[in-house]
Amino acid sequence: FFFFQAEDGIRDAQESRGLGDVYKRQEYMGAPMKHILDSKSISDDKKLGLTKIYMEEMMSAHFGQGWELLWKRPDFKKTTVPTEEQYLQMVAMKTGVLTRMAGRMTCSLLDLSPQISTYLTDFTQKLGMAFQIQEDIVSLREAKTLQKQSKDVKTSETSNDWKMSLVVIHCLNHLKSQQREELIQLLCRNPAQPKDLIQAIDLFNSTNSLQYSKNQAIKIIEDAWKSVEHIPVSYTHLT
Repeated sequence: FFFFQAEDGIRDAQESRGLGDVYKRQEYMGAPMKHILDSKSISDDKKLGLTKIYMEEMMSAHFGQGWELLWKRPDFKKTTVPTEEQYLQMVAMKTGVLTRMAGRMTCSLLDLSPQISTYLTDFTQKLGMAFQIQEDIVSLREAKTLQKQSKDVKTSETSNDWKMSLVVIHCLNHLKSQQREELIQLLCRNPAQPKDLIQAIDLFNSTNSLQYSKNQAIKIIEDAWKSVEHIPVSYTHLT
């Protein structure tokens, strides 16, 4: 996971990224686990179980991060468009596992039943997935606003590091061939020009891809709440 994070940081030219930032992120991710292992109020057996959860979810994040990095490659963008199902699987593994890990650890610490743990784990994973989709939408809209105001735009969407986000995938699948090729060229351009962002977002709007992605995030949240509908009321009063 560290090495994929390192490559992600190196490939992103923004000042806020790079190896120094990767080390900070690893420290941030590892700090809660260190706190757990140092705790004297948690049994060794419980620590072992929590460590297993941490390793399993970090391995999933490793694959999710690698999947996304593959999709960022210009040679991949020119030949392949991931399906929405593939995107959702990737984001479940890359971002969803982080909230999923928190859910699994909480269930373990509270000694909840396997069935209740399944409900809560599914709930927390879907929250992470929806967050990632919405974050990509917000980043694009904020970047466009700053660009129109002639301000610096420090998001990956203005560099050569475009994500294959749900917005991009939906748009590519609904553009006519000429416009589709135009968008692919924008996604692969290195270095990208400031005007590329405005041009790309205009294409996203032409296929209603921003609103579509927002609706999908809302749907995932709605499905997440359905995951916990069957939890007995008694579990909502844990102390």
